Formats: sequence, structure tokens, C-alpha cells
Amino acid sequence: MSVTRRELLTAVSAALTSAPGRQGRHYVYDFAGTPFEIGLQHGKALSREIRAEAQPAAEAMARKWGTTVETAVARTLSRYEALYREHVPAALEEIRGIAQGAGLSYAYSFFAAARDMMRTGECTALVCTGKQARGGQVLIGQTKDTGSGLDRFRIMRLAYRSGRRLIVLNYPGWIGNLCLTSDGLSFTGNSLFASSPNSPTVPGSLLKRLIMEKRSTREVLDAIQGMSFENGCLLVADRSGQAVCLEMAAGRTEAREVSGEAFGHANDILLPALKGFESVRRSASSPLRQKNIDRLLREHAGRITVPSLERMLRDHTDFPLSICRHPSERDSGTTNAAFIADLTAGQMHIAIGNPCVAPFKRYDLSF
Repeated sequence: MSVTRRELLTAVSAALTSAPGRQGRHYVYDFAGTPFEIGLQHGKALSREIRAEAQPAAEAMARKWGTTVETAVARTLSRYEALYREHVPAALEEIRGIAQGAGLSYAYSFFAAARDMMRTGECTALVCTGKQARGGQVLIGQTKDTGSGLDRFRIMRLAYRSGRRLIVLNYPGWIGNLCLTSDGLSFTGNSLFASSPNSPTVPGSLLKRLIMEKRSTREVLDAIQGMSFENGCLLVADRSGQAVCLEMAAGRTEAREVSGEAFGHANDILLPALKGFESVRRSASSPLRQKNIDRLLREHAGRITVPSLERMLRDHTDFPLSICRHPSERDSGTTNAAFIADLTAGQMHIAIGNPCVAPFKRYDLSF
């Protein structure tokens, strides 16, 4: 019996869609109060997990410097605390609360919270604003592709006494990560392969926390003027529809306005001013994922919705080097989570694991 090309493509697509994937549990925590009180609850709830999350990194840093863990974390505190006090002082109160709640030293808790410099994984991010989304919604999201275990993720719903609320896709002990805020702000994060900065940089954790505390994309852009970061790319959007692509390479930061666009980003540098800093070492899947997210966004332009973005993040074109990534000899990264934030509706949709098998669950800011 002969098989037509259409039948063959349908069979291949079905096989890829059913490719083995992973899904994990949603660990959800509600913390409320002042920054210190939220940190105290965080530390009490996740004391063991915070130690497990931070200790390997602390020991690695101690070995690198030829010193004890206590000296290594104290050095991190000495190096960065003043930056936090200047830009995000409330975060220090939250860290003090974590330390007390978890029974850890302040220096160790600061290290656990601040050690994320800008290692965000080889992810696929997107943002849709203006006429690109059906009904004019503002939508932003990404896959999260790293070698991390699924059980590291903690979904934190934070209700600050000031009235601000956040939903954070977080790790134990961190005070800044992917989120949706009640001000209608969200951001993504992925890696760029480029020359390293040749001068001191601001920790990625401070950048993420700074975004979490701002009320608009404009405020974020104003706040980071003059700062230098590790290599990476962030898409930042607010519910007004203003969206930017921030690429950081070799100590330089370039911003591209993507308001009114359906814009996707993998791990290759896209902004011409930084292209010359791109390194030879690159992700094998990045060009394929960039091509495929661009194609999918074009095909759905003007009628993009949360469900259609969920389907895009499940896409297996060029499997296993696909947007929903699976183990491959050519590329070590695997998709271990995904999120889509609807800034208009105040909702965050989160999948823990490969989105081809892990369902997206909705979290509202009205908790």
C-alpha cells in the first residue's frame, strides 16, 4: 500500500507529539506580609530545600577560591550587598527573614539569593502585544530549558503588605525570578553565547528583583541605565503593551522596542550592535528554535491567544532540537518548565516539565 507525503508527515507529527516527556508536581506556597515576614515564611517552609539548592554552589566557590564556605559566602556578601541596598533594599529585608526562618546565617542566605548571575538556560521566549494577539491582550512567556530537576521549582504567591502581589516561578531561597506582578509586569530570561564582560557586573538576581519591583517597562529601562550584566537576553513587557528585548553581551546592553510585535527569541544574538560579540560556541538547537518560533508567530499573527502560545511551546518541529526540547547528543538542554503570562487578565499559566505532556495550570493574581 502506497503512503502519500501528507500521510507520512501526519504520522511523523503524531509520533513526535507523543515523544516521551517529563512532568512534575506543582509545589505552591502562599506568603504574605512585609518583605521580612515573607522571607521568614519562605525560610521556615523551605529550610532543607534552600540548603540543598545553595550548598553545591557554595562548596564550588570555596574550592575555586581555596577557602572555606563561610569565607566564600562572606566575600559574596561584601561584594554585592551595597548594590542591593542601593537598588532593592526590600530584598535585603526578605533575605534577613529567610535567614531567620531557615536557621541560616545572613551571609549564607544572601549567597543563596544572589548567586544567580545570569545563567538562565537555553530557552525560547516570546512576547505578543498590540494587534498581534486576539482582543489586544498582552502575552509573554517562554520554555525553561536547563539540566535542572523538576522538583526544584516552587510556585510562590506573594502578597506584600503594600498591596502588591506576585506570582513567581522560583527556586528555594531565591528572591528574584520569572514572575507576573499586580502592576502588570512580566519578563523572560535566556542565555546568549558571547564574549565575557571584561569589567565587574551586576548579579542577574538583582536585575530580576529590580524588574519585579518596578511598575512599568519604562521604569525598568530607566533603572538599569549604566549597569553592566552577564551575558543574557530578557524580554520585558507591561500591560500597557510596551515591550522590549534586552540583549546583554560583553558587558554591553542593547534594547530593542518590540511593542506591537509578535516577537520570539532563542539564544543567538539578534541585535546588530552586539552581533560582533557572538562566540563560536553556540547552542545547536538555537537557530532551529528561532526559525520555528518566528514561523509560528507569523502564522498566527493577529489571532494569538494563550492556548495558541501553549501549542507553540509544545512544538516538536526539528525534534529533539525543537521548541519543546528533549534529550539529544547534539544539545544537552531539555525543557523542564514553561510559562505564559496574560498581563491583561492578570494570569500566569505554568507547566512543570515538557509542555508536550505537562499540563499548563492557571494562577490568578486574585489569590
